Amino acid sequence: MQLKLNRYSPVEKKRWNSLIDSSINGTFLFNRNYMEYHSDRFIDHSITIYNNIDLVAVIPATVKGDTFISHGGLTYGGLIHDHRINTKNTLEIFDLLLTYLSKIGINKIIYKTIPHIYHIKPCEEDLYALFRYNFELFRRDPSSTINLQNSSVPGKKLNRFKKLSNEGIKIVDTKDSSQLIDVIKKNLIKQYGVSPVHTSDELNLLKSRFPKNIIFYEAYINNMFLGGTILYLTKNVVHVQYMAATEIGYELRLFDYLFTCLTDFYKNAFHWFDFGISSENDGKYLNTGLIAQKEGFNASTVCYDFYRISI
Repeated sequence: MQLKLNRYSPVEKKRWNSLIDSSINGTFLFNRNYMEYHSDRFIDHSITIYNNIDLVAVIPATVKGDTFISHGGLTYGGLIHDHRINTKNTLEIFDLLLTYLSKIGINKIIYKTIPHIYHIKPCEEDLYALFRYNFELFRRDPSSTINLQNSSVPGKKLNRFKKLSNEGIKIVDTKDSSQLIDVIKKNLIKQYGVSPVHTSDELNLLKSRFPKNIIFYEAYINNMFLGGTILYLTKNVVHVQYMAATEIGYELRLFDYLFTCLTDFYKNAFHWFDFGISSENDGKYLNTGLIAQKEGFNASTVCYDFYRISI
């Protein structure tokens, strides 16, 4: 296989999106219609890899100063490819990438890996390449994940679920995230002094582009809003992008009800239910209260890893 590496051009958009759809480790987050919603905040420097005329791999990426990042605006990233790329090819791609970036004045690479739960079959050739080229693992975020095929909700959660069911709680699928984001923003500012990454307008736009992948759920009791969650659905994974509850929602233990419902609803169509990370300060601080809440659903850890190298 004769591989050639280029910088992505907008004329390749259709080919890029087609490759993401047919890849063994890509998700809708790498579709250009998702990646480019915040293009004004990042300088795109994505990479395409061809075998003659066939696009066989891509690397979503941005640059900041002299640093190449895969990708500055996404939770995970890295080399995405179809079934034709093997371990030997991956080493060749890394060699081409390091040579190319060195020639254009890049001095540092930050490489975000794609956790294995997002792969449709084992696909860790890039981890071997990172080892071979002496990349350093410098950040590791623990995300709490349930295997929907062999896990069950603990008894305490089921008891609270039954109690709230008897009280008439309802879960609603909505197209507008503004009410949820208002509560999420209020809670984040109160607890951590930060705002959510997305605005409601951005999330509503993304949902309009990916209606089957982005889901807004709101919870009510007697027409009173209690909170809810925003889910990202990929090929194998239901990922909790945001979750929030009002004060009354917390008092009622809304999340026990909500996620008992949702894990049961999605268990036949997806393999993993991922609650997201519970670490701060580049993985060096663990929010023990937050992760305990997630592990209370029999979730266990999958790591979101970050590597770096100076070239």
